[in-house]
Amino acid sequence: PPTPSEGISTESKRSKRCPWSPLKPSPDMQAEVLIVKSCFEDMHYAKKLVSQLSAEEILKAYFANIDNSHMLFFAPEIQHIIQSLSPKLHSFLQKGDLTKAFEIFDLYRCHVWERTEWILNEIPALELQSLVGEKFNPYRKELPWPQDVTEADHLWKQRLLYEIQSEILVLENVRDISVAVRPFYEISFRCPTDVQSTEECCVIVFPFLEELYRKEKNFPYLLTDGSYSIPSRLLSWICSLSFLSDGIQEELPSQENIAKAKERISKRYESFQRFLADIESWFVQELFLNSIAQFYDPYSGFLSKDSFEEFNVVLRNALVGIGVYLYYDNGYCTIKELTPGGPAARSQQLHPGDRIVAVADDEQEAVEITNMPSYRSVRLIRGGKGTRVHLTIEPAEGDAADRKIVTLIRDTVSIENARASAKLFTLSDKEGTTSFRIGYIQLPSFYGPDEEHNVSYGCTSDVRCLLQELMAKGMEGLIFDLRDNGGGLLEEAITLAGLFISSGPIVQVRDPEGGTKIYHSHPSTSTLDIPMATLVSRQSASAAEILVGALREHCRSIIVGDKCTHGKGSVQVLIPLEHFFGSWLNSSRESAGAARITVNKWYRPSGSSIQLRGVPSDIPLPSFDEWVPIGESDLPHALPWDAIVSSASAKPFISNERKYAFAQLIQKLRQQSELRQRTLPEFAVLNTRICLFRQKIDNEEFSLDMRQRKKERREDFRLQWTIQEKIAAISAQPFFSFTSISLPSSKSSSQLDKLESQDSSPPKDLKADSSSREYDTHLRESLRVMRDWICLQKGMAFTS
Repeated sequence: PPTPSEGISTESKRSKRCPWSPLKPSPDMQAEVLIVKSCFEDMHYAKKLVSQLSAEEILKAYFANIDNSHMLFFAPEIQHIIQSLSPKLHSFLQKGDLTKAFEIFDLYRCHVWERTEWILNEIPALELQSLVGEKFNPYRKELPWPQDVTEADHLWKQRLLYEIQSEILVLENVRDISVAVRPFYEISFRCPTDVQSTEECCVIVFPFLEELYRKEKNFPYLLTDGSYSIPSRLLSWICSLSFLSDGIQEELPSQENIAKAKERISKRYESFQRFLADIESWFVQELFLNSIAQFYDPYSGFLSKDSFEEFNVVLRNALVGIGVYLYYDNGYCTIKELTPGGPAARSQQLHPGDRIVAVADDEQEAVEITNMPSYRSVRLIRGGKGTRVHLTIEPAEGDAADRKIVTLIRDTVSIENARASAKLFTLSDKEGTTSFRIGYIQLPSFYGPDEEHNVSYGCTSDVRCLLQELMAKGMEGLIFDLRDNGGGLLEEAITLAGLFISSGPIVQVRDPEGGTKIYHSHPSTSTLDIPMATLVSRQSASAAEILVGALREHCRSIIVGDKCTHGKGSVQVLIPLEHFFGSWLNSSRESAGAARITVNKWYRPSGSSIQLRGVPSDIPLPSFDEWVPIGESDLPHALPWDAIVSSASAKPFISNERKYAFAQLIQKLRQQSELRQRTLPEFAVLNTRICLFRQKIDNEEFSLDMRQRKKERREDFRLQWTIQEKIAAISAQPFFSFTSISLPSSKSSSQLDKLESQDSSPPKDLKADSSSREYDTHLRESLRVMRDWICLQKGMAFTS
């Protein structure tokens, strides 16, 4: 690898190595760097100087942000640059000088050019089975950079084979059961000499072999199963075939599919080369300043002039799009959360953690966006209302071979669809003699009135309306679902708390100077006082955590669900830099970028911080989220947990007697739930699914033997098929019936006589298709917990 004298400059070799002109910082950027630096030092909650940050760590972070797959730079090269530049970095920042940051990025572009040229020459002659005994890890952000060109070439050869094989698996649809048993089907025409009709094989043999492949029933049982009526002349052949089923070898793909896969991968790198050729200077400025900002906390950062203008465009048209929040992980455009009511959420085909790898409009060729700058990906995904977009998705729990295409129509993010909704569940005891009527309200976010979009209602008025209707229908207990609620308006969270908490503190807010403000409940005219459980997940964040924490500390609700909520206990403000230019540096400047700064932290009424730890569940349930790095504690450089003086230091807001009684109640309910978690079949199925999921995410290496990879995927499909059959069997057993309650679509104040109720018919459980997320073990257990509480309240024995 090159080791330039100054650690960076490659100008003398540029004409041979890279055809792109080097990018340079503009004069305005110097002033912006100084302002951003001042904003962080003066306004951030941590009260930390940039000069206190390690120059070496800043440069390491910058290299990692540029080359997040750790495959383009070389370890000795990075070490040499860091050693040369670290002693001078803070003096450069003190002057607002970004020259060296741009030189590092220019070196990166040179490496990209050389490597993509190598890739395009390598792909045509690459043999599919050339690295049969090796494995490749595509998620390399924690792995070391290669030491030299030889090691890098081998790494890239592994990556290309992995990508080509993944494309082939997509083309061949290896997960399809009909494809899985096709080898048997083809043999069926070669072995029995007395088979005269292909129809006989299709109608009898093929379904039989499907069952044999799935191994749901043993072989002797299948032979005697009257469903197949296998002719006697085929029995001996099928008996011999059964012993071949485990040993049959996966076939290699056709040359046609290999050629198609190679063509797709080549286009992907050609596209990346084109986009990098058109990169603009502001992107480098933003990348470097955010490499500094990330050491303050995960939410603080810098938006360049162009990025800030893009942000304002999105803000003005916030209700139009597909409704997803994105972030970049390992070079993948990844879904962080879905906007309630948006096209993506309504489709039920996308989930947090899914990766968007390609985007296409109607009648347009798909554009690969892996490793593409984020602003370009967003521009491709966003479009006009009513237009169709095709997203190529890699599911969160799968690999590149699990790709699927999801088609969405860009549309208005419907506030109507994002409003609170309700159901009234009816459960019976084991004997069927006693019924329990349990209300359920789902709140996707904390929304409020919006004059700009002619919206007169807020979530508090909606929830109040739903509660009144549920009480009128005889609700005995309430489940309040805040899973996937990422927050919203603080004022709505506080006023909504007043529906359940008659008086007392809801949340405390602390500023960088140590000043604390306490927000109290707005007493409601009719505070609800029935058993209540709040259902949470790792995605419950910010304002949702404020409400959950207040309900728990006032002993008003038990918390059920994931072990804890997200843990976002900080507040950010967006500061346009043009205000500083207008009053300080350059009054003629029209626009500038913006700084996003964390300025406050939330605390629960007891003084315990929401930050990092979130709100723990009283009754934790097994969850996939426990094994996915989506919480605040999984984010690098997250602000620490701490505690301040309780808001009850002068006067307790809850008596010790009530605390003790509530703790006893929780203990009894938890014991019953833990017993069910050990014995009920649906928890056994859930734990099996979580175990398989953990195996997938823990095993980040993929075989480069095409036959082995196909075999592993077929086995995975077999296991998933078995699990789905068990879920369908559990869901088919009657458990509850429910009545849905919908809010009126009017933008005016809600009235009870406008509420629409619709009884479920027939009265049975929700659908068994887990992919639609309607088979809901956490909700089912919450209903049981609430039934237990009602039994205790009535002095009844627990019901199974």
